[in-house]
Amino acid sequence: MLYSRKGTGMDDQPFAFVEAPRDMTTLSPDQEFPADLAGLSLVELQVLHSRICHQLDHEYLIALGGPHPLTLDRRSRDGKAVFAVSSGALPADLDAVLTVDNVSVGQRLTGNDIDLGGLSQVVATVIDDEAVLYGEFQVEATVIEDWDPEDVNPSGSALSGVVEDWRADTNGEVTLSAYVYVQTAEHGPLGVTLRQALEALNTARAQYLDWLRSRRAR
Repeated sequence: MLYSRKGTGMDDQPFAFVEAPRDMTTLSPDQEFPADLAGLSLVELQVLHSRICHQLDHEYLIALGGPHPLTLDRRSRDGKAVFAVSSGALPADLDAVLTVDNVSVGQRLTGNDIDLGGLSQVVATVIDDEAVLYGEFQVEATVIEDWDPEDVNPSGSALSGVVEDWRADTNGEVTLSAYVYVQTAEHGPLGVTLRQALEALNTARAQYLDWLRSRRAR
């Protein structure tokens, strides 16, 4: 079952059950939620996280009043729990093939762990059967003054490139993120080792910096 608001008076109408698919890929508000997330294993947390994300997507699609508050609260709680359990270092073996079996949400590498080239840190994210590594790097804020997020990524690849967003720092720099997929839902594990992932991230970084600077030189 799924909760939804009836009518147009969203503030004074209670949530009511509406029919929704019942399966193991979602977790509706009337289904039991673990009282102690700290007692779950990482795999159990990731399964729970996936079910709640699917439930949230479903509610956005069909619930007139938006997602149920309980689903939103569960999403916040389980997301924090997954990050807390899985945060740590990525496998530091350069020849290790990266998959969802040895990469978890929030895992990271810094220059203290391994030589990252021009990257300041590498952070992993895993959603269902997809795993992506993000390599952060810094540039002077002036380099992206005229940067247009609609511009085409120069890497020309769906599996690696640079995210079209940045984070402003306090020292006149901004942080950009290159990315590389190591497993996709469509193709499964891509056979990418940590060494190859770092090379792809640094290549995407170098190409992007060259492209940004060439635009400023025009």
